[in-house]
Amino acid sequence: MHKIIFRYEAHDPEGAVAKQGGNGKRKPGQRGQNIQEETDLEPELAAVLDLSCMANGLIRAPEIDNGYVVKYNRRKKNGNIFLVAYYECDDYYELQIPEHDRLYCSRKKWIGKRPDCISTRSGSDDDEEGEEEEEEEEEGEEEEAKKADERAATNRENLYPMVITLTLVGIGPK
Repeated sequence: MHKIIFRYEAHDPEGAVAKQGGNGKRKPGQRGQNIQEETDLEPELAAVLDLSCMANGLIRAPEIDNGYVVKYNRRKKNGNIFLVAYYECDDYYELQIPEHDRLYCSRKKWIGKRPDCISTRSGSDDDEEGEEEEEEEEEGEEEEAKKADERAATNRENLYPMVITLTLVGIGPK
């Protein structure tokens, strides 16, 4: 039996080689990325959160009326790393409770208070613009689909920001 020898390089999404420090090795406990601390989260809730929603491909966060997931990010609290889905509202809508703009991953499910987008228009605004909106809505659906595809591509880059390149260097004795 022979040992297969590989050389590897880590690259960011733009192809730049990741810096690894003086000797190319990480110190024990050193992480590859600086993951932001989630400050407004109770420690009890943080303890049950995880990355399981992206373990075997991404389990998408639920859709909401008049809004969408703008990004997925890893966060940490007390050393526990987990996945967060952040929402924004469509034009002419806003979050009913601005602090409820995210859901958290736990055991392959999205938990938390679901964001709720409410209209910022008064009743008279809706009546005047109703007919125009119906025409614009048909045109806007195709544009929104393109934007959703772009957001999904950006989210994938945020979730998987490193590419590892393995190069076969040689085959040697055990």
